[in-house]
Amino acid sequence: MRILNSTKWPDSVLRDIIGFCKPSNVAGFDIAFKNSGWFHGRAWIQGYYRHERAMRSKGKDANDVPYIVIYIKHGVLPTTRYTKPTVYIERKKEGYLGTRQFTPHEDLVTLIAHELRHLWQAKISRGHRVWGARGQFSERDCDAYGIRMVRRWRREQRTQV
Repeated sequence: MRILNSTKWPDSVLRDIIGFCKPSNVAGFDIAFKNSGWFHGRAWIQGYYRHERAMRSKGKDANDVPYIVIYIKHGVLPTTRYTKPTVYIERKKEGYLGTRQFTPHEDLVTLIAHELRHLWQAKISRGHRVWGARGQFSERDCDAYGIRMVRRWRREQRTQV
């Protein structure tokens, strides 16, 4: 796993969140963190041509390496506290589930878990999916996994305090 981080978040924090969210059979992927206007992400199962070009220019091989990009909202740092929870509106048409996050860490846990679940879905074509999932690559299943990881994250953070 290679990380490309162009944000102000420390690599150690991002690695901890990735390790927390990563399913056991998912490995050998590259992940990039970039600044954006809002939190969102994207996963390419068989690599992405821009990523491959960038890796080749650095003398590294990136053929068919799964690639994830996580976009972090400008100005949001690990120390940022939300005044009220951010709400992702449920988009029934596309199959996404609504969630609430109370810290920037929870936003990242949700996004990273969601995108890593897509890599898991690529490896396990007929594995267990959440109720209502449609097909091998289901947004509903990925959102359910993200919600499950955020709940686990909250439990573990509560016990550490």
